[in-house]
Amino acid sequence: MYARQPLSTCSSLRAHRPLGQDVDGACASVSSVHDKRQAIWSRPSGSRDPASALHTEDLKMIGRVWHGWTSPANADAYEALLKSEIFQGIQDRQITGYRGIHLLRRDLGDEVEFVTIMWFESIDAVRTFAGEDYEAAVVPPRARELLARFDARSQHYEVKVEMDA
Repeated sequence: MYARQPLSTCSSLRAHRPLGQDVDGACASVSSVHDKRQAIWSRPSGSRDPASALHTEDLKMIGRVWHGWTSPANADAYEALLKSEIFQGIQDRQITGYRGIHLLRRDLGDEVEFVTIMWFESIDAVRTFAGEDYEAAVVPPRARELLARFDARSQHYEVKVEMDA
């Protein structure tokens, strides 16, 4: 069975940080549940023990899901804004319990759908990001200018099971 050990090198950790940030801004041993999970995900698929591929313990993670739609003409500009300003601004806030973000994009012909999935350790961390009404969408004015429509509320999900490939 493959022993699960935390990562201890910054280069291994950087590969899994969406904005290239180390834990707490410095090289450190990985100790959080999420970072241990990232260490498991970073292994080549052949090195994973199939018997330990399904994980249900220590999954204390919240996924914040939000959708927005642009016209095809605004899609590239919106994606660039997210990557260069909005995501960096979130990272710069150094919110305790914020663990990263994923951006999904889908061309639907007459519009382009974007989905963000933000990862937090707790609802309290989500509240630090979004405010007391934590389900309210956080959409900066420059993003609103490029979006044709968007969800007014975000959905929050607890991670219950995770299965490695």
